[in-house]
Amino acid sequence: MRRSGSGAGVDGSAGGAGSLPRVALIFDLEQHYHREVLAGVLRYRKERGDLVVLDWAGIPYQSPARLPSLEGDAVLGFVSPAFLRSLPQWRGKPAVTVSNKPDPGDLSVVCSDDRAVGRMAADYLTGLGLRELAVLGWWDGGYTRERADGFSNRAEALGLGCAVFRPDAGTRDVHRVRLLDEEIGAWLTSLPSPCGVYCVDDRFAVDVYKWAARLGRRIPDDWAVLGTDNDHLLLELLDCPLSSVELNGREIGYQAASLLARQCRGEAAVPVRVAVPPLRVVRRASTDLLYNDDPVVRAILGRIASAPGRAWTVAGLVEGLGLSRRAAEQRFRVRTGGGIYDRLIDVRIERAKELLADSTLPVGRISDELGFYDQRQLSHLFKRRTGMTPRDFRRHKGVPGEFR
Repeated sequence: MRRSGSGAGVDGSAGGAGSLPRVALIFDLEQHYHREVLAGVLRYRKERGDLVVLDWAGIPYQSPARLPSLEGDAVLGFVSPAFLRSLPQWRGKPAVTVSNKPDPGDLSVVCSDDRAVGRMAADYLTGLGLRELAVLGWWDGGYTRERADGFSNRAEALGLGCAVFRPDAGTRDVHRVRLLDEEIGAWLTSLPSPCGVYCVDDRFAVDVYKWAARLGRRIPDDWAVLGTDNDHLLLELLDCPLSSVELNGREIGYQAASLLARQCRGEAAVPVRVAVPPLRVVRRASTDLLYNDDPVVRAILGRIASAPGRAWTVAGLVEGLGLSRRAAEQRFRVRTGGGIYDRLIDVRIERAKELLADSTLPVGRISDELGFYDQRQLSHLFKRRTGMTPRDFRRHKGVPGEFR
């Protein structure tokens, strides 16, 4: 490693830095999502080695407040166009932001596909049989608005009602935390039971957890609570651990680093916007129930959930329920918005995501355990539903290569 004072390049590759671009990484490592994105940048550096990271006092990543003291060739991280324009040494230089806040200006952006995040949350909660939904988050544009819109629009498409939290303008100031907290509590008292409560940020999910205890509501019996970001330490320390939509932060970081390297070489037009779909819903105790009040539908959902890897047929799933296969299929579709076989495949794919992310089982073994015909069928259906192969999914999760 070579350093020549503040703003000097640190060579992350085996050879010398040469003419490689010197990049300032702007991240706040106290935030879970920032750490995930930065891990993706690190993976890119290890694989490609064509970016050199600026450092200050030996630290290669900085908070936004440190950017004015740095000089280099390019910027990557949580930065805004207005902030960069205020710094003469960074004007006109390649920059990629990974912030999904509104108005990126002339910056290239790599961020989460926030409408897809909301849709994934709605599909997950309705898949539990919930017919009453609610979404909690700021209503001020940017990623919170996009996630809320994706959720509520999906609910509307399914013919379901969706309560939406819209704070008063005066309580959007983060310094007025108490007023906002009281407003959230008042809104939560109006929600029915059972209800699927989607929160556009894990911190809001913790607020719902807190208010549930105050209001005498049970999680998951009364409210199925689902957050976003999967900050597992924050969520798993609770007595009732909270489920959450996991963003693909590592892929965002990887693609952002790749895009910045291409821009530094003059190979990519600017500005560019890349939206990366979420990875999965991480299930925990806060959504560990089936809520459909139709006994036939509830029985089918229960059979699928308890043994998704069994060699089920639709006829087998409806056996003994007092209805023909056709009648049961129609009833299921009316109550859930989808077919029985499609629900079986959806559950299998979600279980496959869990095993791919949280175990080192070979893909072929996972396909056997989940009742797929073979590894090829799992790969085909997995890619059709997620846009990536099981091996790509594992790579994005940072599973070592020998287990992919």
